[in-house]
Amino acid sequence: MTSEQTFVVVGGNLTAGAAVTTLRDQGFDQRIVVIGEEPHPPYERPPLSKQYLRGESTADSALLHPPSWYADADVELRLGLRAVRLDPVGRAVELRDGERIVYDKLLIATGGQNRRLAVPGTDLQGIHQLRTMEEADAIRAELRPGRTAVVGGGLPPPDRA
Repeated sequence: MTSEQTFVVVGGNLTAGAAVTTLRDQGFDQRIVVIGEEPHPPYERPPLSKQYLRGESTADSALLHPPSWYADADVELRLGLRAVRLDPVGRAVELRDGERIVYDKLLIATGGQNRRLAVPGTDLQGIHQLRTMEEADAIRAELRPGRTAVVGGGLPPPDRA
């Protein structure tokens, strides 16, 4: 008799969502746990700076799957939790609160992070970065007819400028 295997995915982004979709589509019928720092199921980020920011779509439309899909597919979403340590010998992921989730297979799909410019003023009110739904919501809250905005991105690291 074989025991149940656990496949842990650290990261709640589109890659994580695509991975668990593929696992289920390919017949993996064992336990899957997705650990994501954001409170949302995996979603596409590009619409945040386009349709969502302009108010032409909802947050739900950016989701890879509705939340019910994960329940129906028996995928355990552990959202709003940060993985802080990996124990490869003990085959476990430790969460910020000290909980350990043991795995047989592990995919680290944490994605990237925005870099804040190291210049004075980046911490002022009205200065935003855009990577998450919450950050898009903060920008949307400030959008009004007649206001101006400066948008930048894709800057090389200072040592390569």
